[in-house]
Amino acid sequence: MYKVRETARKFKIDSRPVICQPEDAVPHFLPNVPEGREAFQVAFLDTRHRLIVAPWIVSIGTLNASLVHPREVFREAIKHGAAAIIVSHNHPSGCPRPSADDIALTERLDKCGELLGISLLDHIITGEDSHLSLCEEGMGF
Repeated sequence: MYKVRETARKFKIDSRPVICQPEDAVPHFLPNVPEGREAFQVAFLDTRHRLIVAPWIVSIGTLNASLVHPREVFREAIKHGAAAIIVSHNHPSGCPRPSADDIALTERLDKCGELLGISLLDHIITGEDSHLSLCEEGMGF
């Protein structure tokens, strides 16, 4: 799904997880979400889509908002030498449907990533017992 060669999954070069689809990424984001607040996180991946470090929290917001600027997302991506990123945030309401702001932010991050040579692979929104991948839904990029 994320255009990484399946050989990366078959022949593990090291112990870092390979992220090939949203289901591979979701478990890495969920443990860091504070209860009752919206949190925006980013996972940094190398050229073979292996997780470089555990997802980093960019912003912790309120019940229904989190302030995110591309500068904070890509500063850390550059620092970690990421070739690609996956971003995620939770909706404390429990419904993972994206808002217009979620889609606009995804488009903005995608454009910034293009300029920097760091691919935005997906924006995953988590709800109470489910998640939604903007990549799979064809929204935002």
